[in-house]
Formats: sequence, C-alpha cells, structure tokens
Amino acid sequence: MLANIIIILAFILILSVISFMYRNSILDMLKPLPGEKTIFEEDGIKVEQHGTPRIMSYGKCRTRVTCMRIIIAQKIAFMKNKYIIRFVINLNRGESRADMPSTLKMGYYIASADKNQINFKPEGVLTLVDIPIGGTRHVRFATKAGNDYRRALALS
Repeated sequence: MLANIIIILAFILILSVISFMYRNSILDMLKPLPGEKTIFEEDGIKVEQHGTPRIMSYGKCRTRVTCMRIIIAQKIAFMKNKYIIRFVINLNRGESRADMPSTLKMGYYIASADKNQINFKPEGVLTLVDIPIGGTRHVRFATKAGNDYRRALALS
C-alpha cells in the first residue's frame, strides 16, 4: 500500500515538473520575432507528423502563417481559446532540419524548412500541404486555404 502511494506521488511530481517546464508553450505566450508579421491564421485543421515509427495526429489545430514562420498549435481540451504549440517551423532557404535541444527545452518541435520544398497537392476542394522538417519527418495537413498558403510563402 505504501509503495502505491509513493508511485502515485512520484507520478504527480513528474507531471508537475513537466507542466512547470513547458508552461510557456502556449500560443498566446509566443513572442513574435523582430519584424515578424502574421499573414493569416486557420483554425480546425487536423495535422499529422509522418516519418516516425508511427504517425502522430493532432486534431483541432490552428496554423499561424507569418512572414518568417509557420506555427502549428493544438486546442487545449476544456479551454475556451487556448492552444498549445506543437510545431514552430522557421522558413528559410537552407535545408530542412530539426533543432532537438531547443525542442526539449521549449516543449514543442522547432524545425527549419526551405519554403521551396513545401509541397501543395490538390485533393478535391482541399489542398494537402506537406512540409519537410528534417530527415524523413514531415508535417502534413489538408486545408481549404491552399492558395492563401501559397501567397503567404511567396510574400515571406
């Protein structure tokens, strides 16, 4: 019985430490970079991460496209308008890569992607957006605003 209580308390302590470490990974807390301007946002997107042993799926996401980054955040359950950041993809002309030390420190996946390697594939009324984020990993989502993404990437 005492062992069960110790295990439960240790579990609660670990969750508390993780919660404290990642408390700033809320979309509202993300500070814009100098000169960064939001071009548009889209809500209700289902985002998938491919290239890992299993496909990770994130529902009810908000994508924020700026002149420097694509930010993907997932709605927090039972919160009216709070989103937890899942991906921050810096747009540059270099190779697609992930920054794992920063990812572990910040609590969300930080990557760079060459905007010329972002693929747009029409699928009926939707457009499938595929963003390479390093190695075999890529983020994929379907959107009705495919043309908005193309225009935003052309502006950045």
